[in-house]
Amino acid sequence: ADYIITEDPIPLGTGLEIVSLSALKTISRLTDESKYREHVTSYIHDHPDKFKRSVVSAPDYLRGKEVRLTVDTKEDLLFQDKLLMGLDVSEPSSLSLPEIFNHLDSRPELLEINAHVEQKDWRNPSK
Repeated sequence: ADYIITEDPIPLGTGLEIVSLSALKTISRLTDESKYREHVTSYIHDHPDKFKRSVVSAPDYLRGKEVRLTVDTKEDLLFQDKLLMGLDVSEPSSLSLPEIFNHLDSRPELLEINAHVEQKDWRNPSK
């Protein structure tokens, strides 16, 4: 595949997109528009006929969770700080998403810190 993604509803900040080097080179060759340079996968979404796409399922523990694990605002940063205070981060590389969600299940009040934040849509800069 040129492009691999999950389309399951998952928390913002837990997703990933995998793009092949050949697809990146193709996009670079076909366009120099800034919107496609900053958000490379938008070209793939706008031109699906040019790329082979594969969709994978997200793990069950991620699907449908209403959590912002991205850091775009002051509230997101505060949420991350409070979240990490309750976790053992002496070895940050060993911290897992299931561990994070187990902690959040026991501390649901943390979710209120950034629950009101509305994600900006890069496709619509006026919002």
